[in-house]
Amino acid sequence: MNAYLPLVRLARQQWRLYALSILLILLASVSILLAPALLGRVAARIDTSNVGASIDAVWPSIALLGVLLVVQGVFASVFTYTSLVAAERIAFDLRRRFFDALMRHPLDSLTPHERSVSRLISDVSVIQAGLSTNLIVSLRNSLLFVGALSAIAVIDITLALACVAFMGINAWIMWTLYGRVTAGGLHIQELRSRYTSVFTEASSGLFAIQAFAAQDFFLGRFTASLSVANQAIGRNLRLMALATPIAQVAFTLSLGAIVWLGARKVAAGSISSASLISLLAFMYIAISAAGRLNGNAGKLRRAAGVLTVNPLLSDAAFAPAGEADSCSDVVPGAINVAGVGFQFPGSSGPVLRDLSFSVAPGTFTAIVGKSGVGKSTLASLLAGVTRPTEGVVSVGARPGAGGMVIVPQHPCVIAGTIADNIRFGQSDITDDEVRDAAARALLTEFTGPGRTLQYEVSEGARNLSRGQQQRIALARALVRRPSVLLLDEATASLDADSEAGVLALLGAMEGQVTVVAVTHSEAMANCADQVVMIEPGAARVVRCKRPLPAFGAEAVAG
Repeated sequence: MNAYLPLVRLARQQWRLYALSILLILLASVSILLAPALLGRVAARIDTSNVGASIDAVWPSIALLGVLLVVQGVFASVFTYTSLVAAERIAFDLRRRFFDALMRHPLDSLTPHERSVSRLISDVSVIQAGLSTNLIVSLRNSLLFVGALSAIAVIDITLALACVAFMGINAWIMWTLYGRVTAGGLHIQELRSRYTSVFTEASSGLFAIQAFAAQDFFLGRFTASLSVANQAIGRNLRLMALATPIAQVAFTLSLGAIVWLGARKVAAGSISSASLISLLAFMYIAISAAGRLNGNAGKLRRAAGVLTVNPLLSDAAFAPAGEADSCSDVVPGAINVAGVGFQFPGSSGPVLRDLSFSVAPGTFTAIVGKSGVGKSTLASLLAGVTRPTEGVVSVGARPGAGGMVIVPQHPCVIAGTIADNIRFGQSDITDDEVRDAAARALLTEFTGPGRTLQYEVSEGARNLSRGQQQRIALARALVRRPSVLLLDEATASLDADSEAGVLALLGAMEGQVTVVAVTHSEAMANCADQVVMIEPGAARVVRCKRPLPAFGAEAVAG
């Protein structure tokens, strides 16, 4: 039962609706369980020697049976609706919490597939089905099974024990088969998220794919991931196809055995033929309910399993976010990196090792080095979005407005206006502040006469150049009036004049804002107060404004 606890904890969020559903399921089940007793009464009152009198005697029972079936249908429709509403509300909250957890989760601990949009779609859909249709089937059939078995025991305890024995064998067979089906289903869920991830990756890079005529390569990648999933689905379908006839054979043999035992008791005078009819009807209800319970248990285990294997859907992901490490012992605007190392999960070795340097408040530090030595990784460590595997990074500023902001190498530009992108969710920023930041970031094509910051950016920012996207990201940072500004190749897509304008802007910030820039630009590095040269396993620092020495020029050009 522990396997289902994650689903139970989720269901408690809508306990009132589920309580109403359970009450309605109970009433509907009672209506169904009264039917075999009425059938037995009808059979007992039929007199073949006087058909007319028999019809007069049984029609009230038949009418009551019809009423019970209608009432059961009404109850069933209402409890189906209430449970679906409850599941939809939980799924809404789960999707929101999943998205929130994804936005706040440390990037270094997420695999690409855990970041995939397919997780938000497929995993939550499995859970939603588990909390609606699958839960309804399980609750209803549990009540029917217990009720039918109790009714059989009232008719004849020996036949009831025989039913328990036969159904126990059936349950063991089905539990074993559907357990394997469930395990395969969880694996298929993961494989589906992978080919969806490949599809998402390719659809977002259509320009580059077509420009490099790489359609066949990406089709091969998608086909390969799709084929792996398809093979797993085929294996699971074959197992399910095997489980169905086995279940039917076991059901038929069990029912036949009970009919044989019941017929012997009728012949011996232990029970009446009418009681046997009622017993067989109850037996049919019990065995059918047990079969549906076994088959549905696998689906519920799959839904609970998704909660267990997906870290963003686990209870830990929903725990309140802890406060960031205190930086009260760090001078405001200062940065200290002490013995820092970082290694990506699953990689063969560290990207950074024993890195140490400090940045004084209000100064400009350039971080240079050859491609692949970990400069951008260092920027993410300074920004706090990635955690070092060893050592300490101390920054005398909190992330956000008035604190530390970053202009990343690949800016996040959303569909909306230029002004929306500069505000980036901070609604208290005024229009004047947006215009001022845009002008300082050299977005003259949107701030000049006759131009507007209400220009609509398309999805994926396809109507903006790379340079425009970088300047929007710079304006987004400037409007927050940071005390620490991190730049990760922030001028890589700018022309020489635009880069010169950014350098002039950084010069005007001297003494007010701490600037750390990851760069390949020699011009930017030469403007820095200090240059931190990242090399494999070490960092060398050159202090004071002066042209780079020979080792630095090579790194800047790398």
